[in-house]
Amino acid sequence: MLEIGVPTWHARDTLPKLLDSLVAQTKNNFIVCISIDADGEDYSDIIKEYRRRGLKMRSIKAEENGGPGMARQRVLETTQCDYIMFVDSDDMLLPRAVEVLYTQAKLGDYDIVRSSFIREEKQKQDVYLPQNAGTITWFHGKIYKVQYLKQLGLRFLPLRTDEDAYFNLVAWNSTKNRGELAEVTYIWRFNENSLTRANKTREYFTATYMNYITSQVEGLKMLAKVNDSMNPSLIGQTLINIYNYYMHACFYKIPTTDMDNMISRFKEDQWMQEFLSQANNWIEVLKILKAGDIYDNEYVVFFKEPFNEWAIRLLRA
Repeated sequence: MLEIGVPTWHARDTLPKLLDSLVAQTKNNFIVCISIDADGEDYSDIIKEYRRRGLKMRSIKAEENGGPGMARQRVLETTQCDYIMFVDSDDMLLPRAVEVLYTQAKLGDYDIVRSSFIREEKQKQDVYLPQNAGTITWFHGKIYKVQYLKQLGLRFLPLRTDEDAYFNLVAWNSTKNRGELAEVTYIWRFNENSLTRANKTREYFTATYMNYITSQVEGLKMLAKVNDSMNPSLIGQTLINIYNYYMHACFYKIPTTDMDNMISRFKEDQWMQEFLSQANNWIEVLKILKAGDIYDNEYVVFFKEPFNEWAIRLLRA
């Protein structure tokens, strides 16, 4: 059976639309867990209504607010199901989502399966729905074997943003027993009040950028512990991700001391030293490196420092 974990924070307005999409699923072999993140809201009437409409539901409540990662962690720790999905309270699943993801996971006995999703965007008065192939970073359209996650010892970092970047970096790259679906299963809805959609400012970046850097660094460290060898392309892509955020910090004129210190400690690990010493690994990095730019008020601003100079300064010194 499948458990669908829904972290909730002041979600009374958006939760019913998600639950409507779960009522419409073509397979009902799942239970919904509402993980209430100490928001002071009462969801009992909503839960009662959707139980009446046929959903199997439970709820758990935190004593103090810990953010979406900790809300998901509580679902993972208490589930009795063999597979788990995470769906944000302001998003929706397409009708075949549970059927195709659970069926694929069971047929292949996969540890994790990812699918495509739709991202709802708004620009002035227009709404458009670009499709995204399954990505590693977000929880959108993914299903996980609970036994795999528990054997891996994977837990959410206590971050209020970018907790998904760490979790999925480790979950996806710690197994080769994984599947992919081209079918769209998930709608990432536009919510102007959500953490990731509402704040695209210097202030928000300043408050959260170290969360992303931490998720990438700690993710690679965790992978080094659980894998016999590290994929050079994975290390290279992660370095590029860190570089992109570093250049955004430079653009916003944010001091980079904290990032410099974390990267300096990061490069001292033996597996990183081995990566840095192999010329072929840098060739792999160059294959996936793209020209970096930042769009600011419709102007294109190119990165302050080329990747090779940045890497030599911080990683080879």
